[in-house]
Amino acid sequence: MSKKIFLLLFTFFVFTGHALAEEVTVEGYGNDREAALSDARRIAVERVVGAYVEGTTVVEAMAVELDEIYTRADGFSKVVGVLEENFSGSVYRVKAVIDVDTNPQNDFMSNLQMIARLRDPKIAVIALRNGDYGFHEVNAETIINESLINLGFTNVLNVSQVTSMYDSKTLQNIYHGVQVADLSSNYGADMVIIGHSTVKAEKIKIPDYKGGYKEVALNSGVASFAMKIVNPYNGRILDTFLAEGKAMGIDRAEAERESLRAASLNAAKMIEEKLKKLSARTLTTTSVKNK
Repeated sequence: MSKKIFLLLFTFFVFTGHALAEEVTVEGYGNDREAALSDARRIAVERVVGAYVEGTTVVEAMAVELDEIYTRADGFSKVVGVLEENFSGSVYRVKAVIDVDTNPQNDFMSNLQMIARLRDPKIAVIALRNGDYGFHEVNAETIINESLINLGFTNVLNVSQVTSMYDSKTLQNIYHGVQVADLSSNYGADMVIIGHSTVKAEKIKIPDYKGGYKEVALNSGVASFAMKIVNPYNGRILDTFLAEGKAMGIDRAEAERESLRAASLNAAKMIEEKLKKLSARTLTTTSVKNK
């Protein structure tokens, strides 16, 4: 997504005194009523948000990127009333009044502000198994990537790209914050989120009421990810954190797998918090990347 668009939208919604909601009347079309109303909501968001970038040189060239913003705004608008509706041939048409929420504190705007401040960086997520710098926790990388995409980031490297990085020395340098030109130049990553997992599982024991303990047919797993957010251009460690997870399973493998999944989900939540804090320290005209 265009960094210029993010900065324009961010500057408007954060630094102007515009109302926190705006009602517009629009028409929407679709195969059925629900699709037509969904189209109307998207058009309403486009009209309200797009009004503040019309006339700039980025609008025509970046229409696709703007559409991505509008289609992500499911909770950003609501139908106030339907004025007209009809079905002709295979097309359903509605004319509706849509309320568009421009409150900078709602999730969509909050995420948009975060991404704008960070300038929608290209992010590489690397999760390594038990400190083995050559083996990736692909499921963890997938969970974190999906979370970043759901937040609105559009430049998240896919798992297949990341898992191709098996150079143990390179990965170790990234984790320890040593400058890694290869990752920034070859993959274009502006930000690297890297960590290694620790996981263990054991049989659950309960008192046997004879002064000892007995095993039951369940295993308890505990997992953690020691994570770092790194600027690959200068090796600077932007933040560090530990994400943990616990789970049970009928065998050791299931307990380990489910605890790793729990740790991955917690890591995704913590990454969101860390990026929002990082964005709060970043000026709107400054990228995470040190040029």
